[in-house]
Amino acid sequence: MTKENGPVFLTPEKPNFYKPQITEMARKVVLENHVMLLSLTDADLAIPLALDGQVVGFGFLFLHEEEASLVRMIDPDHQGKGLGAQLLTQIEAVAHKKGVTKLTSIVADTPSARKALLDAGFTVDFESEGKVKFFKNLT
Repeated sequence: MTKENGPVFLTPEKPNFYKPQITEMARKVVLENHVMLLSLTDADLAIPLALDGQVVGFGFLFLHEEEASLVRMIDPDHQGKGLGAQLLTQIEAVAHKKGVTKLTSIVADTPSARKALLDAGFTVDFESEGKVKFFKNLT
């Protein structure tokens, strides 16, 4: 039995740098969760999360001056391991370094998405048609 190493965050880059991995993971997420994803290659930064040398998640930042929207994506085979929470922490750190003072995220209104963002200190901004917009001030 081999022991898994802890997660490693790779260098944030323009999403096209990681396009093959993003495309493959997005395909799995869409097939597993039946969700529709934004055009993630339009993001300003992709923040990859690797586990045992394999990219298992991405955080995406869409920068709008001092505000940024975020999207998280964890490979379905690696969900439920706390990686999403670690990814949120890393996204927040990268956003802060970029001068972002407010993060927002619109997610499907599921118990797991709601819990993850509330546990990370986000606040509900509004709810509409099965979606919830969260925000967090970084100041």
